[in-house]
Amino acid sequence: ESISGNLDARPRGVETVLLVDDEVALLELAAESLQMLGYRVITAANGELALSRLAEESAIDLLFSDVVMPGGINGFELAEQAVVLLPGLKVLVTSGYTEKAVIRNGQARFNANMLSKPYTQVELAYRMREALDDK
Repeated sequence: ESISGNLDARPRGVETVLLVDDEVALLELAAESLQMLGYRVITAANGELALSRLAEESAIDLLFSDVVMPGGINGFELAEQAVVLLPGLKVLVTSGYTEKAVIRNGQARFNANMLSKPYTQVELAYRMREALDDK
């Protein structure tokens, strides 16, 4: 049976998500989707901003970041630094083109939680819960 038309069937959450994407339109769209699912959303347009948000706000449950971003820090590097700042942090990364992101030692673990762009709100809802519930 199709759940695409039924918003109530989608897994929801109340956790705080730090959303990172350098494309403002995508950032706003994803933020809106997550808020509709019940999440509290903090946004950042690049890795540096994301790290300062993480330093300010210790109640972030999950980092949802684009992998390929201009300006030094890519999503994998951000994830690596983020879990040092907040050891219990869950990570979900997204990318439209994975082959452009170089995965260095120790970053492969984040690749397991990769959501390919473009994704649907249903996929986002499920992947979000999967990442958050991952013990």
